[in-house]
Amino acid sequence: MGRPRTFDTDEALDAALGVFWRHGFEGASLARLEKATGLSRSSLYQAFGDKEALFDKALGRYRTMWMNPQLAALEQPDAGPSELRAYFRTLAAGLRADPALARRGCLFVNSMAELGAARGGSPRILTEHLRRLTGLFDRALGQNGRSPLPGHQTGDTLVAALFGVLVTVRVDPALAARQCDSLADGLTTDELPPRTAEHPTTGAMSAATSASRSSCGE
Repeated sequence: MGRPRTFDTDEALDAALGVFWRHGFEGASLARLEKATGLSRSSLYQAFGDKEALFDKALGRYRTMWMNPQLAALEQPDAGPSELRAYFRTLAAGLRADPALARRGCLFVNSMAELGAARGGSPRILTEHLRRLTGLFDRALGQNGRSPLPGHQTGDTLVAALFGVLVTVRVDPALAARQCDSLADGLTTDELPPRTAEHPTTGAMSAATSASRSSCGE
């Protein structure tokens, strides 16, 4: 019978999450993880598995602690444009309230950018989150059959714009907050154009280009 653990697993996982959030997967060395958690390498392996397993558990913890509360209103069956507006307004307020934390960016978006190809593709939890966001945004837009931005009609384009914001925030939190406000302003239902057919890839590329130009100050 193994010895009982003498540490709080959730506290250790939160500490490891902070290391991954600040330094990325590659930058989260075992030495940094040991220092942050106060655990030896062998204790980390026994509790969480190898570094990739620990990272996957940290992503799950991040989803529970950060993503799920942010998306709770959009998960409701009757969520519509007003919930989307509230989502972006709340995000903008959070970026302004704690710029230092905001500069960390989003662990999910950071990890997608870092690991998209490095590990043969992003961990499944990241691709699931991308599908989740797109589905929630699409469903909210579909409540009135309209689109938030002329010529950009799908959840894909809002996700692309959101990811642009979450990259921008690592350089300029104030600008990222203004971009969130602009997205919310564009969701005024009284003047939204009817939804029209458009290839989702084309729309996403256009939104991503706009977000990139905005983050570069163009």
